[in-house]
Amino acid sequence: MARGRQPAHAKEAQKLQDALAFISVAGTKKVRPTDTHCMLRENWALMTDGQLYAGYPIEENINCCPQFEQLKAAVKKCGKTLSVTVLDSGRLSMKGDKLRALIPCFSFEDMPDIDPDPMIAPASDELKKAFEVCGVLADENGASVLEASLMLENCVCTSTDRKAMLQYWHGVGLPPVPLIVPKIFTAAVAKQKEELVGIGYSPDHSITFHFKNGAWIKTLLYADKWPVENVYNILNRQANPSAVPEDFIKGVEAISDFSELGDIFLVEDGIQSHKSAEQGAQYEVKGIIAGKHIRAKNILQLKDVIQTWDYQSYDNQVMFFGADGKARGTFTTCFPEIEEESQ
Repeated sequence: MARGRQPAHAKEAQKLQDALAFISVAGTKKVRPTDTHCMLRENWALMTDGQLYAGYPIEENINCCPQFEQLKAAVKKCGKTLSVTVLDSGRLSMKGDKLRALIPCFSFEDMPDIDPDPMIAPASDELKKAFEVCGVLADENGASVLEASLMLENCVCTSTDRKAMLQYWHGVGLPPVPLIVPKIFTAAVAKQKEELVGIGYSPDHSITFHFKNGAWIKTLLYADKWPVENVYNILNRQANPSAVPEDFIKGVEAISDFSELGDIFLVEDGIQSHKSAEQGAQYEVKGIIAGKHIRAKNILQLKDVIQTWDYQSYDNQVMFFGADGKARGTFTTCFPEIEEESQ
């Protein structure tokens, strides 16, 4: 005897395909056998890889835990019709225009719990923008939690790669403690088109972002903490910003490939790839004051953010501001003694 037969047409099949695409953000790691399976439970599609969790409402009222990649392939290739049936054998039968696929399933007892933190406060897409902006410095494969995460606080979000730091004002009220969230989570949230409407939170454990259509993405929080006092000692320095010269970014893009060490030198009304103008490349930029030696990578990472900067007040630091007044940050300069040792 078959259970849970659910005929559907192309529109409904597309909705299921959208649901599977959404929850796939919680299926990037394949450590445990269950990481390769999702859960269809009481009008929900659910998935976890042990770090991220995701849920998306679906019309199919079926209950099983199918192999995810096979399920996704069957839905995509079903054609204009789709019939979903849970067989007594425990397998999932998928029938389309011409396709019939039998998909292996785990039992619910084999699967981990997949539930969101209940929504406790409103949120907005400004959090997605914060993740998009700050994400340029974070790296999921970073050598430490500091580099592989973002620090999410009440109204602000911060990232660093240890050479640069960036903070964005998102304005959303959050728990009064810093939340250290994985870069992979922030990237998953930032790319979603659905409007972000709320957050859920379990202290020292997890945070969930809820979307307008009912879908959600949850992450476990890193236990390691950021050095918060040091972050604000760096960012709260007095600065005297001025507009970044119009051709500066273009100049960095033009000469960066000529720099052997990935850095550039500021000279009077210009920039160059080497200390000597007799080597590499030079680019005219009116208004530049000579004296600083900085990393091209930092400038190119932050080119969509920087609008004003202060590169003269501190020997070892460049302060910058941008994103229409919502972003601030800093990056370190290169030191002459380092340059001399590398020659």
